[in-house]
Amino acid sequence: MVDPLSWCPHLDAVKPVPPSGIDVFLPCQDCGSDAENWICLTCYQVFCGRYVNEHMVTHGAVSEHPLVLSFSDLSVWCYLNLLPLSILQVL
Repeated sequence: MVDPLSWCPHLDAVKPVPPSGIDVFLPCQDCGSDAENWICLTCYQVFCGRYVNEHMVTHGAVSEHPLVLSFSDLSVWCYLNLLPLSILQVL
């Protein structure tokens, strides 16, 4: 079991939610998968997770956007710390 971090030095990467909101039913922008998708908390693009086609992992590495939110369980992950965060600290 991994204990979530209560604080992250990358929280400043989180940008305001777009006026259109967040659609948790959006498919991955690269492959169209609707399984295990994540949303980037910097640019709000949607990609699939590491157990599908790893498109969010790739997005995080290429864009250097560290924080992402899972649509499946609302967990938040920091790719720079490689650890989950407490959702209350992000919101």
